[in-house]
Parts: sequence; C-alpha cells; structure tokens
Amino acid sequence: MKILVLNSGSSSIKYRLFKMDSMAVLRAGVVDRIGEIGPSAVRDHGEGFGRVMADLSESGTVGDPTRVMGKMLRDVMKRNREARNFRVMGPDETASNRLDALFEATDRTWVAETLPGDDHLSPDGRVMEILSEHTCQGWLEGYLLTGRHGLFSCYEAFIHIVDSMFNQHAKWLKTTSTEIPWRRPIASLNYLLTSHVWRQDHNGFSHQDPGFIDRVPGLAARAAYIKQEIRDKLIGHREYITLHGEDMPEVRNWTWPY
Repeated sequence: MKILVLNSGSSSIKYRLFKMDSMAVLRAGVVDRIGEIGPSAVRDHGEGFGRVMADLSESGTVGDPTRVMGKMLRDVMKRNREARNFRVMGPDETASNRLDALFEATDRTWVAETLPGDDHLSPDGRVMEILSEHTCQGWLEGYLLTGRHGLFSCYEAFIHIVDSMFNQHAKWLKTTSTEIPWRRPIASLNYLLTSHVWRQDHNGFSHQDPGFIDRVPGLAARAAYIKQEIRDKLIGHREYITLHGEDMPEVRNWTWPY
C-alpha cells in the first residue's frame, strides 16, 4: 500500500509518498509560490496539485496511461519529420490530457502574433489546437482525404459535439469504399477519448462520458458488451485500490507495447 501525505499551506504544497510496509519514502517534493506573480509562480492550488500529480506520474510512482501515450506520439512525430504527413488535432487539451511530451518533438501550429508567456507556438507546428470540436473533426477528415494521417484527442464528455459529423463521415466512407472502386484507401479516423477509460490525472472525473461508442454505426450490440466489460473492470480496479491503496499493476506499470 502507498500513502500520499500532503501539507497544503497558503502559498505552498509539500508532499511525500510512502510505501507502507517498509515506510520508505518513494517520492517527496514541494510546490511553492502559489498565488504569486512572476514567470515561475503557480496560479492557484488547483495548478499546484496538478504539478504534484505530474511529478508522481513522471517519476513512475503513480500510473498515468495518457502520459505514456504522449511519449509514443512524440516518437511518432520524430519519425515523421521527413514525411511530415501526421498531425494531432484537439480542442486546446493536449497538455491537460497529459500528451505534452509531444512538444519535445513539435509545436502547436500558430501563424499569428506571439506574446510573452506563450509556449510551443510555431508556423511549422504539427499539433493543431482550437477550442472547437467540430472544427477539429473537419480538419482531421479533410487531412485524411489528402492521403495523410492524424489523431483527434478529446475529453469523452465533449466528443458528442461531433456525433453527427462522425456518423456522416462513416456513412460516406462505407459508400465510397464499396461503390467507387477507383477511390484510393483512406487512413483511419483515430480518436483518443480521455477521462474514463484512457485516464488522465487532470480532470478525469468531471469529464467522463464513455458513450461515444454508442454512436458508431453498426456497433450497438458490440458497444453494449464493451461497455459492460469496462464497468466490470472498473469495479475490480476499485476493489484492488481499496485493498492495496494503489492502482492495479497493469495500470500502474503500463507501457506502450509496440
């Protein structure tokens, strides 16, 4: 069992993570300058707790699957530098979905003025962010139709904004693939939906809604089976945490398998 001890003051958060059977300190640190002004200041306690969890995740003491996914996408970007035919789209959630390892390999696409405090903005960036899910969906559909590849990252709760767009695109793909033999194959429409299944430590609870799969044409019966399997797994996971005080090993030690 692991126990996280926090000492939250008015302008700092001190923390230690203990392994209870040996009382060994697995990780310790402090987040200070909360509420102050300046380049290294922390906006509020919410951001401070986010930094605590980020440190625990990066050190490997707490599992965080989307961070692992971010490192995989970073490596994809690095290998794609010559071909330049892969992009990641998302409604301003790359960092909050813990995919910020991407910015070790590329930047956000940006062609306007930059201001002090802006980070990872570049005309050559391969990450496209805008707080508009339907715009991201349209971007990705169009990008794929040019023969290129991409991924749309979004919270489960907000992906329903593009339900009808996705359905229309899926119907069109089915028609063109079976009735237009001369059309070249189109790359898959890839989604990363976070909060419930792909967990991230930022706002994973408040943004849960694993119902997008119900909107996929032809998947109604299979979707019900998959969702029940997810529920059963979550019950088992909760029971394991209650008993051991930490994530199941398959979550805590998850690595990208390819």
